[in-house]
Amino acid sequence: ALICGYISIHALFAGEKNITKSDWVTFIFSLMAISAWYFTENALWAVVIITVIDALAFYPTFRKSYTKPYEENAFTFFTAGLKFLLATLALENFSVITALYPISLVVMNFVFVVLLLVRRKTLGNS
Repeated sequence: ALICGYISIHALFAGEKNITKSDWVTFIFSLMAISAWYFTENALWAVVIITVIDALAFYPTFRKSYTKPYEENAFTFFTAGLKFLLATLALENFSVITALYPISLVVMNFVFVVLLLVRRKTLGNS
């Protein structure tokens, strides 16, 4: 939590300043989903909602990196995806409730790495 807080504060001052309407929509929907997640009393719905929140929150990174693929470190996202893959494989109780969120992080991180590499190759050949 401290590291995420530090990154958030740092991003306010040194981060991307090109915030679009779709970024704001994503942010608002993420906040609404957090509220829904807080009030749910069903573990499956809580996991589904938090997975949607994370996917929505990843959208601005995808959007920016499509046009500026060299500004993100592909290795960092690859290792994050690998970390969540190993965490998923280490689950003792494998169910939708325990596996949905880490699997979604594996998919999002690996898809993001592919996006970066494909865009770098495409732009490098231009």
